[in-house]
Amino acid sequence: MKKLLLIGMAALLSSAALAYPTLMGPTGLVVMPTAVVVAPGAVDIAADYTFLTQSRKDADRPIPVRLEWGLVRNFEVGAAYDYIRGQHTLDLNAKWVTPFDLLGTKLAVGAMYERVRGAGNDAAVTPTDRNAYLVDTFKLFHEGGVVFHGNVGLTYDNIHNLNGHNPSFARAMFGIEATVPAVHHFSLAMDFIPKDTANTGITYLGRKNTVSIVGRIPIAPAINAEVGETTVSNNRLTGNPTEQLFAGLDLVF
Repeated sequence: MKKLLLIGMAALLSSAALAYPTLMGPTGLVVMPTAVVVAPGAVDIAADYTFLTQSRKDADRPIPVRLEWGLVRNFEVGAAYDYIRGQHTLDLNAKWVTPFDLLGTKLAVGAMYERVRGAGNDAAVTPTDRNAYLVDTFKLFHEGGVVFHGNVGLTYDNIHNLNGHNPSFARAMFGIEATVPAVHHFSLAMDFIPKDTANTGITYLGRKNTVSIVGRIPIAPAINAEVGETTVSNNRLTGNPTEQLFAGLDLVF
């Protein structure tokens, strides 16, 4: 039993550079999901302390919590919760990754559902977002002990009851991740999602490009840490377009 536990921890540790929940929930980079899922039977719990660089108020320092479960091989489900200034945001998600690896590339399809309740919202008109995405993760090259992976994707949002609007739009996603296996699988990643220019002023997504960077490293068996910066809001519907720093831990059971 002990041997199996050690083998399992080693496997989780070796893949930790890629299998880490995004701030929105599904495993990936900072905001962008990737074609990587939690191992079957494993539970991945992550929490981050965030600090809005343009605010010194304690109310603007939420702690987004995410949970991802490897339901079966190549398929994960999960949830994310965030609270800021009396506003509750709940995200539910699911992602499936193709079981085959073709020339070093894998595809993933996923869906997310976000619901916002609380301050600033009419109790009878709760904003919701139905999101679907397709992403391709592929190995770019291996140079000097560093492994580079690229990610490209397309994300589609269908929003309801947001300030009297019901916008729908698609956006591209781009990401890159560099992993150093020899240095405890330390990784540095960056993702970019352009703003929705067709709905500027309606949603946060239309006000600013989303640019994020993060560094991650395993600090113990099945425990990983991250620190980074992003321009994404605490929720994708009613957040403020401001930079924020974040740091947190990820535990795999």
